[in-house]
Amino acid sequence: MSKKNLIILKIGGSVVTDKKNDQEKIRRKDLERISTEIAQARKRNKFSLIIIHGAGVFGHKIANKFDLNKGYKNKSQIKAISKLRQNLKRLNSEIEKSLNGKGLFTVTFQQSSAWRLNKRILLDSNLTILEKYISLDLVPVLYGDILIDDKLKFSILSGDQIVYYLSKKLRAKKVIIGTDLDGIFESDPKINKNAKLIKKVNSNNIKSLLLGQSLSTDVTNGMKGKVNELIKLTKYDIESEIINISKPNILKKSLSGQKGLGTIIETI
Repeated sequence: MSKKNLIILKIGGSVVTDKKNDQEKIRRKDLERISTEIAQARKRNKFSLIIIHGAGVFGHKIANKFDLNKGYKNKSQIKAISKLRQNLKRLNSEIEKSLNGKGLFTVTFQQSSAWRLNKRILLDSNLTILEKYISLDLVPVLYGDILIDDKLKFSILSGDQIVYYLSKKLRAKKVIIGTDLDGIFESDPKINKNAKLIKKVNSNNIKSLLLGQSLSTDVTNGMKGKVNELIKLTKYDIESEIINISKPNILKKSLSGQKGLGTIIETI
């Protein structure tokens, strides 16, 4: 398949893992449903796809406890890095197993073995291998991870940063951010039940919006971090949408071309 019809999908960690639970638990029913919806949409519409998934409880609690996003401080972090990597690989394996079970042929792209950061900023990286996977009709799967950092020794590359980088470099046709919320709200809907959904975000209203932080532990800056990365994509005429994929069929509709299902980060 061609990159011209490339969709980049971010599956939020809050959707496929139980972030309120201290134990590393996968929401298997949700994961299986999401995998089914992706497979059905792709069979019907024939698009290229890159999937990026969050770490959820498998990553954020360890990263936060040991301040892994702040770079090297002490030797206790080294053991934490190893544990974090094991958790991420285990989660990724379960996600790929679910996707493959629905007929999607995936391949993990391990960016921590090929990419590096400088003060938490991703340095320009070779995407030739990733592009060849796409040309073979494989579905590359990536996830936020801890990378070597030239200045900090190590730091975290979030899934949202990966979305921005790949969308810009590969000129994605569409970007979908799947969360457990209906989109962006004027205040946190998990606290304020009367919070108003914002249907469109652009450079005209972004500064005036009150973007609350995620309720659960998230070292990658929650919803605010997502929107900041997506706003930058509008400079390259790439539109994205934040949708609630914890609700059945929303993801399938979005992958099939339907818009207005959540909050659109639009180009103007």
